[in-house]
Amino acid sequence: MRFMEKNSKGGRPPYKASKSTRDTVETAVAAGVSTSEIAAVLGISRTTLHSHFADELKNGRARKLVQALRMLDRAAKRGSVAAMKYLVSVFSGQAPAKIGKKELARRRAEDALVNSPWADIIRTPERPNGLDDETR
Repeated sequence: MRFMEKNSKGGRPPYKASKSTRDTVETAVAAGVSTSEIAAVLGISRTTLHSHFADELKNGRARKLVQALRMLDRAAKRGSVAAMKYLVSVFSGQAPAKIGKKELARRRAEDALVNSPWADIIRTPERPNGLDDETR
């Protein structure tokens, strides 16, 4: 009965967060992933996530944004014109918002309804604004 002689605690060993896991949590927080989803990806409970990663959950987004800005700054110093332009827009408070292909197509279609010579042809009694219900 040697195994009974040890003074050991039962249950799981305590959770230990690694540097890689901390970075993963910061990245996920910066991207807007929910705490429930982060905990599920890591295979831990939300309680464990909050107790071991409180700082990352609170400050992770800001750290990642500053890290990205520092990388852009280094690229600008090496001569990247794109990085320089983006930093100027960020520093002046006019950072461009990226839009996807579908949103761009939708905006162009709406613009065509108003500002094109085809606007009268596109509008019909069934579609007074020119768009199908699926397109909106």
